[in-house]
Amino acid sequence: MNIFSFYVRQGFTEDDAWNELEKIGCILYSSREDISGKCVIFGELAFTTLLASLTSIAWIERAFQQEVDWEEQWALHGMDYREGYVHVNLSDFTKGAYPERLRLKPGPGFGDLSHPTTQLVLRMMASHVRGCDVLDIGSGSGILTLAAAACGANFSYGIEIDCEAIQHAQENAEVNGMEERVWFGHAKDFPPLPGDRKLIVVMNMIWSEQRMALQSLSWLERHSCDWYISGILKEERDAYVSESKSKGWRLVEEVSEGEWVCMRFASKWIKRCS
Repeated sequence: MNIFSFYVRQGFTEDDAWNELEKIGCILYSSREDISGKCVIFGELAFTTLLASLTSIAWIERAFQQEVDWEEQWALHGMDYREGYVHVNLSDFTKGAYPERLRLKPGPGFGDLSHPTTQLVLRMMASHVRGCDVLDIGSGSGILTLAAAACGANFSYGIEIDCEAIQHAQENAEVNGMEERVWFGHAKDFPPLPGDRKLIVVMNMIWSEQRMALQSLSWLERHSCDWYISGILKEERDAYVSESKSKGWRLVEEVSEGEWVCMRFASKWIKRCS
């Protein structure tokens, strides 16, 4: 097999590219935005002659390990980068309700609240997490996990498939003095949850990634919790709501910005947190 990085062509969605790659037999691993905002999908393909048929891919590179100057990349593209850190003022996204500031060190984990989908999630969840447990699926740099803790969550968990991103998020927890309030790791290592607190689940990923992530967390489909979902395009909204109803989710709230929609769903649960 040949391992490639597939860069999605402007005008196509990540789902368009993901579906097209699957049709030619590509074994897909993950996707993410690089630091410049370009969407990249990683996968293996046995027959490179099939690559010429792809219309949703702008260009392709063989994936290989290389040293990345993360400090340089975050200095170029991160919000309010100074003194070696991105500085996030939560009050900018919570109408002043939570004045705490977070610092993020440069690293491979994605997310510094500059992307509209991340901002939408924070705005929607900020007033609901106090006293609850929060599970951030696809936690990247840890920004939403840490923000939930800063907004009063009882405990915040971040699940990620990228080992380097997990380490990056753990370092960000230490930078902000939150080591005792958050946990970052792989889905297989996820600790048992207390049964007496409401669980809020955050997923800021495209739809295809959400489906893949939930395969490794199938128990969540039966757990009583609220879901804060972003990374959904406006054109996908109706289909997403329909699929969510089949899982027993009830749409409670939604907001949008540009081409993106963020939605809050409720599933049945027994004991509410205070």
